[in-house]
Amino acid sequence: MALDKATVLKLIKKEPAPVDFAHVEIERGATAQIILPEGMTYDDAILWIRKKKQEEERDVNFIREINCHPHDGAVALAYVLKDLFGWRELVPERTWFGEILPTFLAIKTGVNEQVTVPWGQFAIPGVKGVIKTAQKGGYNKEKEEYEPEQFVMTGTVWQRDIPILNYIADQVDRRVAKSSIYRGKAIDSRRQFIDLTKVDEGDLVFGPDTMAQIVTSIFTPIEKSDLCRQVGIPLKRGVLFEGPFGTGKTMTAYVTAKKAVESGWSFVYGHTDDEIPQVIHLARQYKPAVVFVEDVDAHLSGDDEADLLDVMDGILSKGEEVIVIYTTNHADKLPQALRRPGRLDAVIHVGPPEPEAIDRLIRKYSRGLVQADEDISSAVKSCKGMIPATIRELVERSKLAAIARTGSTEFSVTDQDLSTTVGLMRRQMDYMSEDRPKGQKVEILAQYQLEPDAVKAVEADISKK
Repeated sequence: MALDKATVLKLIKKEPAPVDFAHVEIERGATAQIILPEGMTYDDAILWIRKKKQEEERDVNFIREINCHPHDGAVALAYVLKDLFGWRELVPERTWFGEILPTFLAIKTGVNEQVTVPWGQFAIPGVKGVIKTAQKGGYNKEKEEYEPEQFVMTGTVWQRDIPILNYIADQVDRRVAKSSIYRGKAIDSRRQFIDLTKVDEGDLVFGPDTMAQIVTSIFTPIEKSDLCRQVGIPLKRGVLFEGPFGTGKTMTAYVTAKKAVESGWSFVYGHTDDEIPQVIHLARQYKPAVVFVEDVDAHLSGDDEADLLDVMDGILSKGEEVIVIYTTNHADKLPQALRRPGRLDAVIHVGPPEPEAIDRLIRKYSRGLVQADEDISSAVKSCKGMIPATIRELVERSKLAAIARTGSTEFSVTDQDLSTTVGLMRRQMDYMSEDRPKGQKVEILAQYQLEPDAVKAVEADISKK
């Protein structure tokens, strides 16, 4: 080091000139050296290092909230700790009631996939203290409302270890953003994954007008998201499907789910007994997302109606990329406030299939047993007003009629087989509904083609009338 006269004179003095050090920065670096400020004695340096040591070893509280569902965060944290350390030490939590051992959670990550991850307190190598996984949000009893659920990391550690924990939390945040177990997937409100492997868009059979509305209002924003963004078309939408039971609204949900996943959107299916704000909050965490809410009229009473409208307005005001699709079998029960422009972008009536759709359904359900050149116009005309589930039952019964007619396994279903079966079914349906007031007849036969939950829904609907 080149010396000048002033430096030399300072070095040869027996006593250093007094210097007041109000603050000294002490940092760790890569180089193996300790550099003291000019005028600092070794004793002063020791005092400052001791002060720094006390500061770094002071207990402080750590808390970090990550905007994802707690299960998503738990899985991400497990992988992050494994990547960093290869293991993690579980620590029991000491309470007035004794030790509480950490819990292992089996969390679904796919239709037939799950991982087991720890939930509780963790000891991390090199970190003095422990961290704890926790959940924030859910139903707030005081406010009587749902708040978005979040993954939280908390703990009491030495101050020096806060940067390590922030790094781990950052990695969890990045992993959730990149490899979330829910983002871009189709799930229901209970975070069960929806199996889309057997969903066939060809099963969606509507008349041309209805199909055009579905494509324009739902499929296009999902499949052409980038184009919509480029021209400034908002990807937040509210769509209402209204029409009688069994006309294909739920099938539309499954096809929409498949298109959403294929286009990088999340899909959240809301059950009839769900709290709609909770379902929509979940979708907002994993946007862009589609929410499908069955039987919205069942949710619209008292505070539920106000909560729903508040959530809808919140999505609109923030310009969230969330498409909310509601269904109802009773459009007349919906409040006017829900229907005002701005809350609903489209109202799509889904009624019994039109003649063209009936023809396609019969041929589809026959699986080739109705020949392509068979004129079934008479049967189609007789099926007016039937819902798809009943038409499926009609085709199955017509196959039995064809076997009875031919006495052979080599047969085709004819227009006559279909027309005869329609007549028999109509009489049975009238007999089963003869005590019901006009306009309230329900196609009971459709139940045989439905899942148990759907059957219960039909039965409940019947009992109300």
